[in-house]
Amino acid sequence: SRLPAPPSAGHTGARAVRARSLCVHDWFGAPRGASWSTTMSSDIATIVERLNDAPFHMRLSLASFDEKSPFELLEIVNLVMGHLSEVHKVDLRDETPERTINRMMEFLRQLNFKPGVDPQIFQQALLQGDPNAIHPMLHWMLVRLPDLKKRAYLARFLLPYDLPEHMYADEEIAELNQHLGALQEEFKDAHKELDKLQQQIISPAEIKRAIVQMEEDKEQLVNKIDSLRGRLQAMDNYRE
Repeated sequence: SRLPAPPSAGHTGARAVRARSLCVHDWFGAPRGASWSTTMSSDIATIVERLNDAPFHMRLSLASFDEKSPFELLEIVNLVMGHLSEVHKVDLRDETPERTINRMMEFLRQLNFKPGVDPQIFQQALLQGDPNAIHPMLHWMLVRLPDLKKRAYLARFLLPYDLPEHMYADEEIAELNQHLGALQEEFKDAHKELDKLQQQIISPAEIKRAIVQMEEDKEQLVNKIDSLRGRLQAMDNYRE
């Protein structure tokens, strides 16, 4: 198994991969009764829009994204994952294909991504840079960036530590595992409290908006007072 080669001058791009893999598009297909091409074009438009926005600023068009090679698609996946977690800020050329795919698959598991197909089939499609696997996964990540960033952060501390079952027979390991579980519960409680506090804090932007609104209200009130004062003065002059 190997990652698709980086693009070269003679590379035919993503279209050739799609042509070879049309038979599997129903892995991630549209709801029954919907048009596959319409659903996918809508998702791809969203992908391009999100990749052009902060924090990626990729300056893509629908045409240029469509021409991405399998390797370039994997680089985009890696870019998005790198935004979600520092662990994934890796140059794909610096690690083996097996390491790349295992890393991505493990991270998708942590994010709770459900490919809708057998994980081994999905893993093979990912290894080949198949757009029918990558496009739905990219769309899923890009429309959930803030939530997934938080989930990726929490996963570092809350995922269970996998050990062979027989090792838990060791009294010290069993005790350490129990202690880990207790610490994870404390972490969850502390994080919930932090979330509550952050929701109660008024952001500087909200304070600034409130000040601007008060300044506008003050100006309107001053104008009304000046207008009323002018009318009162006019009445006094008339009486005289």
